[in-house]
Amino acid sequence: MGAAVAVAAAAAVARMRLALAATLLIAACATADLSGAYEGAERDLRLTLWPEGRAAMTGALADRTSRFWVEGTWQRDERRVVIELRGPRPDRLVFERGGDLLVAKEWDAVAWGEKGPGVLHRVR
Repeated sequence: MGAAVAVAAAAAVARMRLALAATLLIAACATADLSGAYEGAERDLRLTLWPEGRAAMTGALADRTSRFWVEGTWQRDERRVVIELRGPRPDRLVFERGGDLLVAKEWDAVAWGEKGPGVLHRVR
């Protein structure tokens, strides 16, 4: 009987450790620092997110020869990253985070075209 209790206790401890590890992993993913620089995989874009909520984007759109640079703010909403850009033409972009990628989900089609900003990958 004593051996059965010891086995059951060991199994319970193992389950608790597994649950703790899963909880820590989920918490780490939920609080992952998104600040850094991201570059376009499909377009000549660079998005920089600072920890305090500032954002800047630079690049060139496919149908224009001139480059642009705009500043704004960003905030995280679960897996989504919302960018509010200021400038002559304010813009709101919504990306979904997947690992080191930001995938554009919402944008102004007049400014960005049908494909939008596309996918941005983290470079640092």
